Amino acid sequence: RPDASRCCRPMEAQTETISKAFALPAAERTQFITENPNVCDGLVATIVCETFERLYDGALAWAMGPDGIAKLFHCDTHLDMCLMVGFEDAWLQKQLQNDVEFRLGVFPVPEGAQQATWDGMIAMCKHFKPHGDIIVHKLSAQLPTLKATPFTTIEERQGFKFADMNADATDHLAEMTAERFAAADTKGTLSECRAFLYSEVAANELYAGDGFTRDSKGNKGCSEWLIENRAVSDIPGFKWIPMCSSSRACWLKGPEQQKG
Repeated sequence: RPDASRCCRPMEAQTETISKAFALPAAERTQFITENPNVCDGLVATIVCETFERLYDGALAWAMGPDGIAKLFHCDTHLDMCLMVGFEDAWLQKQLQNDVEFRLGVFPVPEGAQQATWDGMIAMCKHFKPHGDIIVHKLSAQLPTLKATPFTTIEERQGFKFADMNADATDHLAEMTAERFAAADTKGTLSECRAFLYSEVAANELYAGDGFTRDSKGNKGCSEWLIENRAVSDIPGFKWIPMCSSSRACWLKGPEQQKG
């Protein structure tokens, strides 16, 4: 019988190498990735905050592909890293006001992961159990319109911003949870579908639908993937790389300046 611990050792060594390389001074980081262009092959990575026992606190988790990990080596600061992979600038600025810890998780591509195109994202919504089939059906019916209609246009038509939705509201600003979206009285309109994807999948206004991240200026970043959420302890070869709290000084540091 194969020894599973032996099987995952190469990946553990690979993620450990990545971790050590991020601690190098900026010039040496760039030199490292230039001399080792394939070091990220077979890996994905995610930047998360506050909760570190699982990849995310919902049904699905976002991750950048190996091209994204390689691009992180060229980022000067932690803030640059987060912007490159598609975090909203306004949301990140809010984190500067609180003591929020961020980490970079690097791990082998899990089975079942899909690149986050429109089709891939909707297919992954099957993991919203026990409502997955209903959710996928409603989203699929609106797929052509979702692809064709800009985020801002949907907001203008409905008369409010998705960012204003919250868990305490009971009117049109109530969060579109999986349970609410799957309910019989939710018809699956374009607005309802986009509200669900915003609330539960975290497909924000920067989501382009082609499987690649965008920053706030519309620049293409790296490939982005969706993964069924799971405990990081269940992922062979998983490695957390410390980033920082969200203090302004720390955000403007490079990875080599981060202690611990």
